[in-house]
Amino acid sequence: MNYEITQDITKLFEAFDHDRDQEISAKEIFKTMQSMGYDLDLAEAERMIASKSAKKTLGPQEFHSLMQPIMLDHIFSSENQVEEFRSFFKAADYNYNGFLTIDEIYCVLVKNGFTV
Repeated sequence: MNYEITQDITKLFEAFDHDRDQEISAKEIFKTMQSMGYDLDLAEAERMIASKSAKKTLGPQEFHSLMQPIMLDHIFSSENQVEEFRSFFKAADYNYNGFLTIDEIYCVLVKNGFTV
């Protein structure tokens, strides 16, 4: 998994490095995050850089250091969501055949307080 994360961070670095100078500026972080729909201001991008570098930019290693914990957190929260869905599925699958009927879905939704 660590190798895959490293590859993903390298690709992400390339996406953020608009001028291809192997350094990411606060402006590049700001523009990229805005284009991805995140509400991030320039001062916040500058703080992100300052947390990992004494320079005004991030090189590949510093960017990796910044992004790795963020990506790992995202992966683990995604895995928790999968487990939550599995438990809902198991609760709904009354006859344990691996498929859900409309009645099974209805029952688990009502049981969990959803209005159907």
